[in-house]
Amino acid sequence: MTRSEPRPLLGLLGALMFWGGLSFTLLFAGVFVWLLVTGSQPSWVLLGVTAAFCLVGLWLVRVSGVPLSEAMQL
Repeated sequence: MTRSEPRPLLGLLGALMFWGGLSFTLLFAGVFVWLLVTGSQPSWVLLGVTAAFCLVGLWLVRVSGVPLSEAMQL
């Protein structure tokens, strides 16, 4: 598989997915810790979905051929 030229739009989409997934993962991790401390049962599936969203975004940035730092600045 040869890489032709960088695809900045795909890199931008991946960077947005990465930041969105990372922020929601950190937010839900805090909520899950709070729920565990108070004795409630958190939904671990939701944490897995947000973490997967973050990883898919990171994968899209890698596939686009644009470095992550440049994709975040687009």
